[in-house]
Amino acid sequence: MVDTRRPVEIETARLRLREFTLADLHDLSAIRADPDVMRYLGSGSADSIGQVESGLNRILAHWEQHSFGRWAVIYKEVDKLIGWCGLSYLEGTGEVEIGYGMAKPY
Repeated sequence: MVDTRRPVEIETARLRLREFTLADLHDLSAIRADPDVMRYLGSGSADSIGQVESGLNRILAHWEQHSFGRWAVIYKEVDKLIGWCGLSYLEGTGEVEIGYGMAKPY
């Protein structure tokens, strides 16, 4: 039998990648509210907390539907969410996109 469970975390020397949770909303919102971080993402402008909440719900649903998705990037030294990275299935195209975003200090 093949184990189809997805990994809970991936760790490197400095980072931990884990699935997002709803508890990440405010930290993710702080990153996505920075216009410099968002300049080349989405509409190219900062996201409101409502937009971030909607996007976070889409990330969680994507994991449920496809068993892969965007990871929360945690800087282990301070146990802080500093960004995201991962894959997204592009509905209707059959293609997968890789994407990332990091808080400006990182």
